[in-house]
Amino acid sequence: MTDQEVIDLKNQISFLKEKVDSLEAELARNKEIEEILEHDSLLFSYRRTPCFGTCPIFEFKVYKDGWASYEGKQFVEMLGVYTAEITHRQMLEINRIFNEAHFYAFRDVYDDSRSDIPSRIIEYHGPMGVKKVIARSEIPHAFRTMAVELENLADQINWNVTD
Repeated sequence: MTDQEVIDLKNQISFLKEKVDSLEAELARNKEIEEILEHDSLLFSYRRTPCFGTCPIFEFKVYKDGWASYEGKQFVEMLGVYTAEITHRQMLEINRIFNEAHFYAFRDVYDDSRSDIPSRIIEYHGPMGVKKVIARSEIPHAFRTMAVELENLADQINWNVTD
């Protein structure tokens, strides 16, 4: 074997080692994400969708066991996937927010034909079952207030970055 063949072989081994390390890191990340999804059943999820401008794009979830996840996608301070355990006081605040908004009284969809309006999608797994509201336009004040309160709550959580 020539010196050049030895060098080429070492380079290939180095390249393959980097690939293996990269795959191991990706597997570890996927395992972390699976652990997030394995938590007790969902209490609520709140998602904001894109528009043609700089609308915040994220998803915020809280599980009944107090586990929370946040994924910031675009035009938000926290980009990436974060997790946290929320306090009992914050769980009580979530219940207050949904109760005071009378969430189950909202229509399932608030929409019109305009395409440049982002959606606020809230799904709640509460005492009266699962309800999902998709709101893009003609959104009631109580729903907007509730969404702002949930965003403020997310801002108060002590998040841990997972990616």
